[in-house]
Amino acid sequence: MILRTLGTAVLCVALLSACGDDPEPEQSLDQLLEQLDQYRGAELEETIQAIGRLGVADPESVVPRLIDRMRDERLDPLVLNLRLQVDLAGAGIEPARYADACKTVVRILAARLRNYGYGTGTFKTTARSDVIDLRVPRPHPVEPDPDDPTGQKTRYMRGDARNAYETRWLRTLLGRLEEPGTFSLQIVVDPPEENAEVASLWKGSRESFDRFVEEETPRLEKAFEERRAYESPRSDFALARLRPAQPGGPVRRVVLRQPLSDSERFGTSNISVRRGRDTETDQLHLVLTVNDDEVDAIRAWSEQHIGRGLALVANGRTELVVPLREPLGKTIALGLGPASDPQVRTWMEGIMVGISSVPLPYVLRGEVASDLPPGLLTPAVRALAAVGEPAAPYLVKLTRDEGEMGERATRALEHLRRRLLTPAPNQNRR
Repeated sequence: MILRTLGTAVLCVALLSACGDDPEPEQSLDQLLEQLDQYRGAELEETIQAIGRLGVADPESVVPRLIDRMRDERLDPLVLNLRLQVDLAGAGIEPARYADACKTVVRILAARLRNYGYGTGTFKTTARSDVIDLRVPRPHPVEPDPDDPTGQKTRYMRGDARNAYETRWLRTLLGRLEEPGTFSLQIVVDPPEENAEVASLWKGSRESFDRFVEEETPRLEKAFEERRAYESPRSDFALARLRPAQPGGPVRRVVLRQPLSDSERFGTSNISVRRGRDTETDQLHLVLTVNDDEVDAIRAWSEQHIGRGLALVANGRTELVVPLREPLGKTIALGLGPASDPQVRTWMEGIMVGISSVPLPYVLRGEVASDLPPGLLTPAVRALAAVGEPAAPYLVKLTRDEGEMGERATRALEHLRRRLLTPAPNQNRR
């Protein structure tokens, strides 16, 4: 009897051992959504996959919750990932010197990005490689909302309009990276005042001047946001952005007198630029040297504008304005600030490289390395993609929204389709 009981007990233990411990219960959707904020790396990916399994089993309950979460997530700026190949082999550069050659190119490209208003960009190079990886922010493609009678509202572009905009934006960026910079000297136009010491160049009332600034400011800012050249509706005057006094400082704008004839055009074609430093005052200067055959012309031009502001415009951006106290001659020194100030040195470097008339030393070829910005792959977007095909109808419906939600849904749907087109690892292995 004892042996029989003992045998039964041993059998029970064996059965329990064979069955193993009870499986851990599946976490609830609320728990998993909470973990999206807490986890990173592999743990976050496990959470996303768990939500995906729940969504496949019950999309009607899971997908709307994920969409609500996606609505609340911060929409990061778009980032364009470019792969730039520098033709160093064609230039006869040895692989051992590739790193130094790429650093030279990066220095020029970084300054041009800053001068054209694209920000600093992020560059990555690899030793003995002729490839430069560049990440640069780009604006969300928007267009005027046709349903807004005021013309002030915008909506996110869709379809062919969006594709055409992004293609044009990329072509402009690559062109500006490859082409030499430009600069010009222009005169600042002050608003007309009755008791002004120097008469304003503006031929009209103060009200008309203010109205011009008010009407052109949105057009100027839109051009700046879209990284394209602003075109004034007038041939004689243009509104311009003035470089902030301090990085991140308030935007300042000035009205500039546009050159109406060759006798008023002074810049890249007839003036050279170099760095200068006053050893007594330790001030950095841009030293402009006028071509011999243009000295008389620039003197006569500047004599007409004594008492006004002289602006240096580099690549469409007004870098600085100085008072014009005497006629200009062969050499013009524009002070930037103390050489001991790192911001002044960076400013000087950016201007010098950005307006250099020397082209890139090597041939550059660019291609889009990734057209889906990582910054938009938020946890909710990745979880919707993990749900897969059951989430697609919900997102398709949301893409019709002309606002920000439509933009989010469009990006989520793009990511979902990429996942569906990409085979899962080992899925064909037995």
